[in-house]
Amino acid sequence: MSKKILLLIVWLIPILTISQNSDTSLVKHYRLDFAIPDQPAFSIMGGTPSDILRPSNTKELSASISEFYNGGSLIIPKSFALEGAPFLIARSNKLTLKEFDENKILYSLRISIGTGSETIEGNSKMNLAIGARVTLFDKGDLKSDKSYRNDLWDTLAKEVGIDNVFKKEFLLIRNLTISDIGESPELEAEMEAFIKEKKGEYFVTTLKELKEAYKKENWNKQKMDLAYAFMGSAPDSLLKSLKSSKHAAWLTYANPVGKWGQLLLGINYNHVLADSIDASTNETVNFNYNVASLISRIYAGSNKFKGFLEVQYKYEGAFETNNYLVNAGAEININNGIWLILTAGINQYNFSNEDSKPSLITGFNFRFALPEK
Repeated sequence: MSKKILLLIVWLIPILTISQNSDTSLVKHYRLDFAIPDQPAFSIMGGTPSDILRPSNTKELSASISEFYNGGSLIIPKSFALEGAPFLIARSNKLTLKEFDENKILYSLRISIGTGSETIEGNSKMNLAIGARVTLFDKGDLKSDKSYRNDLWDTLAKEVGIDNVFKKEFLLIRNLTISDIGESPELEAEMEAFIKEKKGEYFVTTLKELKEAYKKENWNKQKMDLAYAFMGSAPDSLLKSLKSSKHAAWLTYANPVGKWGQLLLGINYNHVLADSIDASTNETVNFNYNVASLISRIYAGSNKFKGFLEVQYKYEGAFETNNYLVNAGAEININNGIWLILTAGINQYNFSNEDSKPSLITGFNFRFALPEK
């Protein structure tokens, strides 16, 4: 009897400790496969037709690649970007929920770096971009959702009862009694191994169900991101030829629309540094101008598949033009951590000019992030 009481105490202590000190759970267990956000370094290079910076939950590491298939042929992607959360990565295996709660903005900091190429008036150039982003608030963040934590701890607290269920299952399968187990250390060890395996299967299934339910209910929750990026350009791939060409800033707010959708409202500002050839002197003339965009986008669907429609107004200071973009697309979760973004829309440059005609634009890109587990 004393041996059984001791075993019960050994089982109870870690469970009670977890329940009473739930904030010590590690952040790495709370990774979710929400849509991968736009990356500042990718967006500043024109990696997407829209100027909005789509917010989402913080990823330790993610990547974006522009289309590599065009006209029936494989092509070298024009732009690529990698984004990481440095403080989250550095503490990934040690960071607790309590520590995360105390420095949410710090751990939401993500740094992105990207490279790309473009051709303007027959001249090719290479671009290098560096960006930074923070999440000001996120009401759909699993790591700080106290309600979900309580569900998790309730699940863990059932462990003793689950043990008893699996003990009975083992005895039934082996046609044994509890007395048989008490008289045989070998059978006791075999039963413990059986229980451990069954518990692992049970909790993997249970936690997966909790995560899936959470994603279904929280993919469209309220959040706000602030970001900045710098881009340099060079006529070749040598960094020594790199010259500053653009600075950009974004502010994006996301708000739920019922349970089926999400509304994004975004502002984008660019300061562009450019040069041209003076025809009369054949000398290079440096100049700069500002570009500002207001964008609204609405999503409809679910976490795994959602379509969107957006309208964008852009003012370009170089020639004081007013432009618009009407864009539609879809975000598709192909697999754990792999997303496909499809877009098609109509863009019109200087729509106040009667001679200006709208043009069709299409595109797609892939985004990759660390899987949930």
